[in-house]
This record gives sequence, C-alpha cells and structure tokens, in this order.
Amino acid sequence: MKWTDRQREAIETRNQNILVSAAAGSGKTAVLTERVKNILCDEEKGIYRTNKIIVTNPRTITDEMVLDLYKKTTLSDFLTIK
Repeated sequence: MKWTDRQREAIETRNQNILVSAAAGSGKTAVLTERVKNILCDEEKGIYRTNKIIVTNPRTITDEMVLDLYKKTTLSDFLTIK
C-alpha cells in the first residue's frame, strides 16, 4: 500500500503514544495495523510482544486488526478480549 507522509509518520513513530484521527475510509485501521505489525515484528530493537497492549474501539476494528495481523505476520499469540 502506498502511504501518505502523515500515514508513514504514524506508522514509523516509536517510543511515544500517537493519536490517529481522520475521516471515515481514510485508512486509519490500515495505518494502525501496519504500525502494530512493525512494532511486534521488530526483533532488532528488542521490542517484546509480551509487553504490549493494543486497545481499539469499536469491536469491529479490533476484529479487523487481529485478522490483518494474522495475515501479515507469523505471530499467533494474540489475545483478543471482547
């Protein structure tokens, strides 16, 4: 996927919280999914999956993100609480 400069900034920002706010259909879920995937798969920087929590709202976004993460990674240790 081709990301805008602002989307790429959200995906690549590390060591701080971010807020992604945009219009419907603008790619917010895709950006957050890509960000989470990159963080969870970044073994070089010593980021440990067991130390992360991802909170989303509403539930449909959570389902979509988990499905995308399963497709984009080999990670199978996601816990989804609904």
